[in-house]
Amino acid sequence: MNKTEYVIMFPGQGSQHIGMGQDAYKNSEIVKYIYETAESIVNFPLKKYMFEGPEEKLKQTNITQPCLLTSNISLYETLMHKVSDEPSYICGHSAGEYAALYAAGVLSLEDSLKLIMHRGKLMHLATKGSMLAVLNATDEEVTMLCEKSLVTGGTLSPANWNSKHQTVISGDIHSIEKALDLAFEMDITVIPLSVSGAFHSNLMSSVVSQFSEYVEEVEFKSSKIPIIPNVTAQPMENSETWESLILKQLVSPVKWKQTIKYLYEKGIRTFVEVGPGNVLSKLVSKDYPDVSVLNVNDINTANNAALFLNEKKFQIS
Repeated sequence: MNKTEYVIMFPGQGSQHIGMGQDAYKNSEIVKYIYETAESIVNFPLKKYMFEGPEEKLKQTNITQPCLLTSNISLYETLMHKVSDEPSYICGHSAGEYAALYAAGVLSLEDSLKLIMHRGKLMHLATKGSMLAVLNATDEEVTMLCEKSLVTGGTLSPANWNSKHQTVISGDIHSIEKALDLAFEMDITVIPLSVSGAFHSNLMSSVVSQFSEYVEEVEFKSSKIPIIPNVTAQPMENSETWESLILKQLVSPVKWKQTIKYLYEKGIRTFVEVGPGNVLSKLVSKDYPDVSVLNVNDINTANNAALFLNEKKFQIS
């Protein structure tokens, strides 16, 4: 029989919510092992924050990222125990890329958790700057907004090329404030984001130097499944470059719409978001209304997605 062609997408920070992954934890011994392993590594009450909150804690970058990774990996394992074919490609948005590295066999469970724990802590402490979501603007308009809003000695640049309809820009507070005013003059809709820093900009340079010490301690293996890195939006299988890629990701824009465009042009028509929420699913559906988009965020949706993927395999065989 032919292989079912589909891509797994892992969401990043902002998709978390209280209760995420709870039913998977209650119903799977494998998921319980993942949660117990995660809690022993991160050294905080991970299950409590995920299942009970408070929301203020779960929103903290140093808490969010390990919790999100644990949920993403657990739901991935839940799905993969029900489907007959591995995905054709894997990708993850920002912090979601660490789940992709685990799923493709590049990082072990323990190493992926250790890295995301340190990444979250360092980003949480990097409190300079802020971010704005820019809606329904062209790439040229986004670039112009950044260039004209940049204050002397400041920084302002695209941080997330999320879709044809949404880009996030990141920079110092003064440049962000100027961009708010200029966007009104340019008739561009912008939304301030509730974040602690200017992620995916050069204001994260200090994080790169500190994070590199932890990255050097980790073994990156060859990928079993092609991953599309945020930095390049091109498939990557060589393990030797991942060390530099995840460091560069901290100060580079997430090329998400370029990633989805690449996959679409490769003929992928089934996209499966594995993790809490449906942020990535909405982005893909709006840009490419002709594709099938599935969500896996609990046991029920994992069962539904597995049924769809397995039936599709039968239909194309």
